[in-house]
Amino acid sequence: MFLTHDSIGVGEDGPTHEPIEHLAMFRSTPNVSMYRPCDAKETAYAWISALKNRKTPSCLALTRQKLTNLEETSSEALKGGYVLKDFGKDFEMIIMASGSEVGLAYKVCEKLLEENISTRLVSMPCMEEFEKNKVKNIKKLYYLITSERELVLKLYQHSDGANMLV
Repeated sequence: MFLTHDSIGVGEDGPTHEPIEHLAMFRSTPNVSMYRPCDAKETAYAWISALKNRKTPSCLALTRQKLTNLEETSSEALKGGYVLKDFGKDFEMIIMASGSEVGLAYKVCEKLLEENISTRLVSMPCMEEFEKNKVKNIKKLYYLITSERELVLKLYQHSDGANMLV
């Protein structure tokens, strides 16, 4: 299944095309893999993963916004979530995003680095794949910032009591 007009912001068609409730609905539906890729490369990996997943339905939430193809996106997207880039050393916080918000989060990380605040940017195209792979590399977080409430609720079980901000 493909969902279009995905974004947390107002799109080109105005405020009537903001299907943000679809993300929560599909993520809370048992056995559904909800993919929210950040660029063309992640979209290709999401498509590959969805085609390989023959036992459960998959949804790809795509946007009509003009997105930048990030150099750092990679096949790591097949894990469901991965470190896109560390901005500086000894990061103080993790910013996690999915879909069209990854590009915005990337810019935020660049601005924070200009202020000498090191961050790690995590792209989370598919929480269900992340959980399936039991990736537990998010153990000791100081601060985790995300724009999606559902990602925080699911990720909290993978952390050691991190401070999380939506």
